[in-house]
Amino acid sequence: MSDEKSALGDASKKILDSMKKKTFSGEETIAWIKNIKENIATAPVIQQKQHLTMLSCMDTLFDHFQRYAYELAHAETFSIDVRCERPNFSSHVQRCYGYISSSDFGLVLEGEPERIRAFIVPAAFVAGFEGRRNDFMSFMELLGRADSGGIFWEIEGGTIGFDHLPIIAKKLFARLVRVSRGEASELEPFMLNLAGALKPAPPADVAESMTTVVNRVFDRNKNSISTSCFLLVREIDAEIEALTKIGVKVLQSQNLELMPRVMKRTESLRQFRQMAQMLVGELGDLFADE
Repeated sequence: MSDEKSALGDASKKILDSMKKKTFSGEETIAWIKNIKENIATAPVIQQKQHLTMLSCMDTLFDHFQRYAYELAHAETFSIDVRCERPNFSSHVQRCYGYISSSDFGLVLEGEPERIRAFIVPAAFVAGFEGRRNDFMSFMELLGRADSGGIFWEIEGGTIGFDHLPIIAKKLFARLVRVSRGEASELEPFMLNLAGALKPAPPADVAESMTTVVNRVFDRNKNSISTSCFLLVREIDAEIEALTKIGVKVLQSQNLELMPRVMKRTESLRQFRQMAQMLVGELGDLFADE
């Protein structure tokens, strides 16, 4: 517990120092908030491995998320509302979750001692994400590697350090905003574009690497199709609700010509929803048989 507190304390000191740098100053952040994009400045070069615990990485990322959410709430150019819920750390944590969300989508970060993953999911699934985490595919993954000095982190085959975390936070935050505004897909590849990061030797087991590629494709189509089915059912429910409200108004107006049309369309959508639900069930069985 004391080690984690010390790590979080060190991370807090580093983030305060980092926020004083020109690249991530308040003015720079405000300008970026008004024109949110992911193709921001290239990550800085690191000269040697930096050791960070998962908790310190997660805590640092959410420090930035909270700052961006605050700036976004005060930006005149956006109407999107982003909420931030920090991870709930404990002394013996093996897995923790934190999220930021808009009304339509949520960015969930899952932290394990040697892995941090990011997911974009429909907002309705954010609260109960832990129970259905296997239904979704991550679009960003940081891998922790242990050596005699502790845990260091890799992404895109390169080693990253503390100064990469603000850039990763910006890109993740931008992804949530862009997906919420319909400008990007929740499964669009995450690219950090490392500059000068320490590059490990290529994997010796090519067959295992190909297995990883196939598994990633399987996970992607499972997540993509499952999310699409959920969105379809949600849209059907919204239209049924709208038709029900219109039906009440038509009934009150005593328009005998329109009422049968509204009732017929409402019933047709209800039947279609049942078929869609059956399809979702069959889809679950399909993926479960792999």
